[in-house]
Amino acid sequence: MRLRFLTGAAALTAVAALASGCAGGPMSTPRWQSSSARGPAAAYQPLDQAPFSLLLAGKWHPSASSCGSSWRSGAKASEPDVTHGGGTLFVSQYGSGRTKVPIREYVGSGNVQAPIGSFVNDAGSADGITVDGNGNFYVPDYLTSYVYVFPQGQDTPSASYIYQIYEPIFAAADSKGNVYVINDRGGPILIFAPGSTTPTQMTGFVYPTSLTFDDKSNMYIVDHEWDNGPSQPLGAVFKLKHGTTTPVNLGLSGLDFPVGITLNPDKDIFVSNLGNNTITEYAPGTTTPEATISTGICAPVYITMNAAHNLVVANNDAQPKGSVTIYHAHTWDLMNTLTDDMSDPRGVAVNPNWQPSPTPTPSPKPTKTP
Repeated sequence: MRLRFLTGAAALTAVAALASGCAGGPMSTPRWQSSSARGPAAAYQPLDQAPFSLLLAGKWHPSASSCGSSWRSGAKASEPDVTHGGGTLFVSQYGSGRTKVPIREYVGSGNVQAPIGSFVNDAGSADGITVDGNGNFYVPDYLTSYVYVFPQGQDTPSASYIYQIYEPIFAAADSKGNVYVINDRGGPILIFAPGSTTPTQMTGFVYPTSLTFDDKSNMYIVDHEWDNGPSQPLGAVFKLKHGTTTPVNLGLSGLDFPVGITLNPDKDIFVSNLGNNTITEYAPGTTTPEATISTGICAPVYITMNAAHNLVVANNDAQPKGSVTIYHAHTWDLMNTLTDDMSDPRGVAVNPNWQPSPTPTPSPKPTKTP
């Protein structure tokens, strides 16, 4: 069954079946309006019925019964847990009607429920957010079709990108300062060279949703709807070796409409699977999951690692408003769950070196002595 060739009721039925009891409806026509500043829209795929497109439109949520509640396989129990963390954890969220919602800041370890701050200036309604090695914060604003770059510790952007950007869902930079932007609903990945406002394009994907880099500057790209052949779930992960120009499909099994990707220091690949509510882990050079995480996972979207290499997952479930779950390094059992001030979380990003001070508590007013 090839989902992207179906239309109307048949497509909705297929999505519901493949995504474990989920339902939705078609997105409205995208508001991609060209302007002289924004430039022409890049070619894209009409993927209104893809689970991630439905979720982005606020039309798709899993039922509670479809979400994982128990550990499945593959824990490295012989290795020590790392329970501490550091830095700032940013969480981006969906707003009703795509109104701007503050990006919340939490303690990087995820062991404190209350946010310690928020981003409200020139950013909101973001999905795949990232932080680069210099602490710059990249925010793809779906509502305004801008990508903003905030220097470490600042809430005023130092740069913004607009050309050929239409409802962006992901933005990140490599070690050389190239900025990569992914627009919603398929098409090429845009690449802005340092200092440039006009991108080049990386083509050949159906519906890319995220990418990441290892310490050798190799790039790993998730395609949410890559066709793997008859009777196979859609989705793939590609690797683009540094210095080459052709991404290679890694042939990973166990993917089911993947969205987010991250790596740990061992170069294990972690992928969030929106279609079956799991996170799958792959050791370098392997194609079958080494571990599958389902505890606490419900509509997983973007993922990352914190400073202690604990896995951080944005769960866009409706139980009732979503959560961010944090898993022990190595064992991947559930460590913490954040729910405070959550409103359909979409993106997670960690700056391991930045810890803003919590808002100071006002001093009590002096009392009058009678």
